Amino acid sequence: MNNRSHVRAVVLGLFGLSLLGSGVLEASRLNREAGAIYLEDVIPQPIMLKVLRPTTVYLDLSAQRNVGTLVPDREVQLLAMTDRAFRVKGQAQHDQVSGWVRPADIGGMTEEFKENLRKLYERQVLVEDLIANNQVALGMTIGEVVRSMGDPTKKSTTLDKDGRKDTFEFITYKNVAVGNGRLSVLPGGGVYEGFSYVKVEDTKVTIKFEDEMVTSIEESEGAAAGVAPAIRVVPRPIFLFGGHKHHRHPPHGGKPVK
Repeated sequence: MNNRSHVRAVVLGLFGLSLLGSGVLEASRLNREAGAIYLEDVIPQPIMLKVLRPTTVYLDLSAQRNVGTLVPDREVQLLAMTDRAFRVKGQAQHDQVSGWVRPADIGGMTEEFKENLRKLYERQVLVEDLIANNQVALGMTIGEVVRSMGDPTKKSTTLDKDGRKDTFEFITYKNVAVGNGRLSVLPGGGVYEGFSYVKVEDTKVTIKFEDEMVTSIEESEGAAAGVAPAIRVVPRPIFLFGGHKHHRHPPHGGKPVK
């Protein structure tokens, strides 16, 4: 894969909240809806909400087939979301179900927490687009970079009083023919120099992280180095559960499972 296609420098947004997790979370086996953001991909803790009123649960976003009715005042787990629906799992009248419901029928969130969920959704749409195109952005986490580009060719980590700094290098190589100094005589009297192939660096993308977030991207090709010129704005990552990525209890609505 050509690393030139990987690089897109992205200006950090102004949001001061941050998304949990630099690790890559295992994808669910759910049949996923196109355009939906599945929270297990970005948040380690399940989010528990409350059913406000009897609400029909639909199998998919087409809302053509219902799979049950949720009971008011019971908790449900938020699994995924789009701009118009929540996917939840919880106890219906006769059995446990998973499916899509109207967000208006689900409570347990303050307005601030709802706004943070909206920002999370909008950011993740941008990040998933970058990952689908094998691109990298300032502000992405280590886990998101690995999802986009795979494991680095080389990496190093530094810990000091200012925190943690990581450097990833993604290198591609090519074979170059080099004369070996051995001369041979052709049957017609001509002379030629033999050659062998030498593996040399073709392209290199260097990505630097501070506290597991991308802070710089540099691309080099042969002897010429330069940062890819394309610019795209993406918000900073969002921490739903407070200012520290290991914080387990949300200060403003939305209850994680311990």
